[in-house]
Amino acid sequence: MSSRVTIKQFTREEDGSFVAPFTPEHAIYDTNGKRLDVKIAGLDLDRISSALTHSEEAISAQTTESLQKIIDEQAEDRRRLDALDQGQISDNERITYLEKQTIPLALSYTSITPKAGTSERGTTFAPVVRMSIKWKDNNVAAQSTVTVTPAVTLATNHEAFTGATISNDTTYKVSVNYDGIKGNFPDISYIFREYRYRGELSSVPSDYVSAIKGLDTQELNETATLGSTNLPANKYYLFAVVGNKTLVCRHAATGGLISGTVTGTCQIPRQNGTKNDNTYSYILVPKSEIAWAFTITNS
Repeated sequence: MSSRVTIKQFTREEDGSFVAPFTPEHAIYDTNGKRLDVKIAGLDLDRISSALTHSEEAISAQTTESLQKIIDEQAEDRRRLDALDQGQISDNERITYLEKQTIPLALSYTSITPKAGTSERGTTFAPVVRMSIKWKDNNVAAQSTVTVTPAVTLATNHEAFTGATISNDTTYKVSVNYDGIKGNFPDISYIFREYRYRGELSSVPSDYVSAIKGLDTQELNETATLGSTNLPANKYYLFAVVGNKTLVCRHAATGGLISGTVTGTCQIPRQNGTKNDNTYSYILVPKSEIAWAFTITNS
């Protein structure tokens, strides 16, 4: 008899009830042949219970806070509507109230320095963002509450902010509240990556460092795989990515492993000069007498 047991179904009586409604833990094995009771015994149930309790409490608190906020906003809306119905406010106040319910804030960035996007690792900068906050074509920035995360230095007129010096992935979220009218700016994201190199060659390189640095495609991308790529007849293809990888070439149509590849590692300096000994893994895809397509995987 096999040491592994897979329970496909329970035995039932004629009336459909289970003959054995419960299966003991020691009678159940996983696909590696380990008994369920042994696996359960190795679990820290107290720690799991504590984590679940903490999560439930946090969710409950956040839900209560959100509900209270909605209740407060609805109460304020009712108060203002009652005041409107009872004629307790002037016509101008009535018009302003209705406008605030229907006319949104006009939010836009006037400049972002440097531009949001991807930079090479090792690059550092403190973003400077200038923005426009208007309502009914009027500049209301100074009268608005502007919230930015992560923390920044906000200009006194609320029309600009300067972030701390960053060198890692950072996303700025900007929200505005002008006298109860709320709005959000689009997120500003900065991403930092190493360069990836790839391209066709006419011959096998004698100097892989020089060959890699001279490839046509140089992109800020650390992905160690490459999707289906067409290669003309009698052309090699060189692919290099940061880190120690196990690069493999396969035929795009069949998935078959391609023999004759050349793999290795070398040191490629960063283009911004902040590091000279960045380890890269490369693979040279062999040429063929006919055009074909290949993929590269990290495995």
